Parts: sequence; structure tokens; C-alpha cells
Amino acid sequence: MTTASAATLYQSGHAANCPSVATAAPQEASYASPIVGTPASTSPAAATVAPTPTALVTSAWPANAVTLLLESLPPYITAADVTKAMAEYSPAGDMDGLLSRFLIQAEKLQSKTWPPNVVDLMLESLPQKFPRAEVEKFLAEYQPAGDVDGALCHLLSTLEKPKGPATEVDPETMKLIIECTNEEMDPEKDCPVCLTPFPISKMFTVNCASSHRFCFDCVAAYAEIRLKENAPVTCPDPSQKCTYVLTEEELWQVSNNTTGALTADRILKYDDQLLERAIKTMKGAIACPTPNCRNWFIVSNMVEKIRCVCQGCSTCYCSLCKKPYHFGCTCVEVVTYTRQWMEWCEAGRGRYHRDKSSALEKLHEQQDAIDKRNAEIRHLFETMNADEQYKAEHGRLCPKCHRVIIRESGCDSMVCGRDYHGGNVQDGCGTAFNWGTAERYVPQSSALKLENAKIDIPDIARDKEHVGYRCDACNQPIKGVRISCLHCPSIDFCENCEVKATLGHNSAHVFRIETA
Repeated sequence: MTTASAATLYQSGHAANCPSVATAAPQEASYASPIVGTPASTSPAAATVAPTPTALVTSAWPANAVTLLLESLPPYITAADVTKAMAEYSPAGDMDGLLSRFLIQAEKLQSKTWPPNVVDLMLESLPQKFPRAEVEKFLAEYQPAGDVDGALCHLLSTLEKPKGPATEVDPETMKLIIECTNEEMDPEKDCPVCLTPFPISKMFTVNCASSHRFCFDCVAAYAEIRLKENAPVTCPDPSQKCTYVLTEEELWQVSNNTTGALTADRILKYDDQLLERAIKTMKGAIACPTPNCRNWFIVSNMVEKIRCVCQGCSTCYCSLCKKPYHFGCTCVEVVTYTRQWMEWCEAGRGRYHRDKSSALEKLHEQQDAIDKRNAEIRHLFETMNADEQYKAEHGRLCPKCHRVIIRESGCDSMVCGRDYHGGNVQDGCGTAFNWGTAERYVPQSSALKLENAKIDIPDIARDKEHVGYRCDACNQPIKGVRISCLHCPSIDFCENCEVKATLGHNSAHVFRIETA
């Protein structure tokens, strides 16, 4: 990374897409209330600027189609513009559809405004001593407002030609006059990136306050790189002082004037990227951890554990650790309970039922299913164990919300949830802190080996009744060991039903062994 301090908020399964947003209330057992955002879709601008070429079926258009359309369109749209649009528009003959497209374009163009220094920019390209008042008057009447290149070309084309008697001019002199006239009407300007001179009419003008101009190829190459990096396409100003972000319409304009450098697929995803970055900057924004899920939640408190239920994929996850939501325990305690559940499934259950022949017979009957489930639980345990070891070696805790932060590069200046100098936005509370003085992440148990998770169940617990609890499998009062799911609001099994019941339960859920 190139930032002075690049930080990564430690989490797994972070989704990158984001067409919807939801909010969550800070209550452990309550569902969060969703706020659905705008789904990703192809914008009208994309269809307008880059239509699918279709041959004009002359028989489908009325004979007076051009005249009828011009009557309803702004005066700056010419018959040539209408004829060209009819040749490209599909389906041929759809007068209302083509008229709607023109009106949408006109509305977008009319919503633009002139840059503050537009008069100075145009005077640079006009003949010397051209009256400033004439430019100001011309811009006040010109439509669409904001089209600097169009206004300049129109003004140059209407310059009054010198008056005087016609004279005979030889061909070579006439050729020289034409070249000089063309150069005066369309002067050249160096592209600030490649330093190659281009006629202004062949350059792209960014709609920023300074109206920076570049050649189309340089803008296309720069935009392609930014889109691949999932970064905003800002003005390519070499000084990097201009922070203007190009719109999708501007990218289509660049794409239509270049070949291959800027693909349509990347432009169509540009709106999604802008939406994702906007959501990430919102305080309390948390992405659904399910891969390829595009939903987000906005939580009111980044420090509290909040239960988030995704409306897109129905995943129920913790706002702090992004793992399956866990009731009645902290994010760190889930690690301990996972080790204990793994030990119980592989050895603890057999020790507990050592003198119960009927229970042992049931275990042997379901041994294959038990072995399969144990393998799944062991994989879960080993993944979590490696996760804990990595965080212990590389992690620091945010002093406010206690999220685990991993420093990838840079200095000791950190901000929870993003790089210190901006960018790489993730879940976090935004607290600034120093990496060198931050508290190290320490697992709840310093011994991460499975044998250290052994549960010693006293004999007196075998006859103990759990008052107020009934088995969710047999509906009988629970006596002895109670097996309780961490991830469900209220799921408890007795020691006689727990093998069969847990095998039929969600394999990703961890159970807690309760003896009292």
C-alpha cells in the first residue's frame, strides 16, 4: 500500500458489493430494522450514451419524423442530430421512445452550470482582443449550459468573415489560408499528461471547477486503472490537487471517443462502486459477511454487540466479530466454547457415558454420522484456532471499540476502520490511536491446544435437574448435562437426545456444555 499507514480491520467473509443498506438497533435479541437501498442497475445514461447500433429501417419511421421530433425538441438539437439518432435507435419507428431519450439528455445537460472561469477559458482560444462582453452575452443565451467545447466551437464558427471585394487567389495561397483559418478556429493545446498537442475539439474537458483538458486516450487509460483498483476516477490533473470525481456520463463520453482502453463492463459497475464507497463512509456501516452478498447494516453503536439479520441471504451475524451471532457470551468467549464443544464431541461424551450401556449403544449406532460431524467441528475449530493465533501475533485492539486491527504497512498512526490518510474504508469506530502503545490482542485462553478444553463433570451433576429448562427434542425436564446452542435464542437438549438432535442441527453452530 502507498498510504503512510494502511490498516485492515480483521474480519472474514467481507463482501465487496452493496446495493442495499439496513439499520440495526442496539438490542441483543431483537432483529435489526432494514432500510433497503437502491439496487444496482444499468443507468439511463449508459443506455443513452452507448446505444446498440441498429440499422435504420426507413419504412418504420414516418416520412415527416424529423420535422415532428424537431418541433418538440430544444432549438440546439439539429436535423442532423435527429437523423443520426434515428439510424441508431431501436426499435425503428418508436417516436415516443426516441423523443424521451432526447428529452432526458436535454434535461441532464440543462442541469449543468458554467465553470466559474469559463469566460477566461474561452478567451484563451479566441482571436486576440475579442470582446469579453460578447462572450458573456453569448454564454448567457447558449444552450445547453456547461458545454464548454460546444459553445466554443459554435462561437468560432459564427465569427464574422472579413469584408471586401472578391479577389482571385491562387490554389497554394488558398490552401495556406484554409490551414491558418482552421488553426485559429480550433487551436491546439498540450495534454498535461502525455504533453502531446491536440486540437481543443479533440480533447476531453473535465466538468470540474477548473475545466481541465486532456486527450481522450490519457483519460481512458487513467480511468481504466482506477476502476481496476476499485478507486474513484478523479480528475487526472498531474498536480493531484483537483479532487473532482468523474460521473458515469463522462466515462461513457471518453469510451465513445477511444477504442478498447475503457470497457463498457467496467463503466456499468462504476455506479455500484460509487454507492459502495458512499455507504462505507457512513458511520456504523457493516457489510454482510456472506460472500457475494451485497447488503449492509447501519448500527447505532459500534461498541455494543448487535444482532444483524441480513434481508438478502438471511444470515444472522454479530456486529463486532462478523461471525454467526452468539447469545449470552462475548466474541472472545465463543473461542473457548468452540474448543470445549470439540473436545466433548471427540472424547468428553464417551467419558461421560462410560457407565451407561444404553447410551453407549446409541452412540455406536450413530458412529458414522458422529464421525462426519466431528470432522466438520474439527475443521471449524482448526480454522478458528489459526485465526486466533494470527490475531495474537499481528493484532492490536482499538482503544474504544476493541476491534482487532492488523497493520499492513506504514507508520504507527492508526484510525480504526480505515487508513490513517484516508481510503481502504472498513467497519470501525473511527478512533485514532498509536500502534506502538495499543494493547495487544490476547486470546481468552493462552493455551490453544484441544486437550486444555477438557470439561470435568462431577458425578453429582449427573442427577442435577435444570430448573425451568425442557429439552427441545423430547420436551422433558432436563436432568444431568444440558447442551445449549450459542447461536439460537433458546435451544436446549438433554443428554439423552443431544447426539441425534445436534446432528440434525446447523453444523456451523457451537453448543455449550452446562452442568449447573
